[in-house]
Amino acid sequence: MRFEIEIEEQITRRNSYFVEVEDEGEGEMLLNSLEDDVNDAIHPDDILYAIKKQGYQVETFIRGAEDVEYEIVN
Repeated sequence: MRFEIEIEEQITRRNSYFVEVEDEGEGEMLLNSLEDDVNDAIHPDDILYAIKKQGYQVETFIRGAEDVEYEIVN
C-alpha cells in the first residue's frame, strides 16, 4: 500500500536593501512610502522596482538567511 504524507513548508527570508539617504528621517519616510508596494510585491524584483520608482538606487542587496517551518497537513 502506498500512503501519502503531505508536508506544508513555509519559508521566511529576510532580505536587506541598502540605499543612500541624507539622514534617518529620510530613510523612515522612504519606508513609509514603500509600505503598500512591499505588501503587494510577489517577487524580490518588485521591491527593487518600488525603491527605484521612489528615486533611490539600491547600492547593496543582501539575501538573508531563511527560517523554515514544517507541518504535517494530513
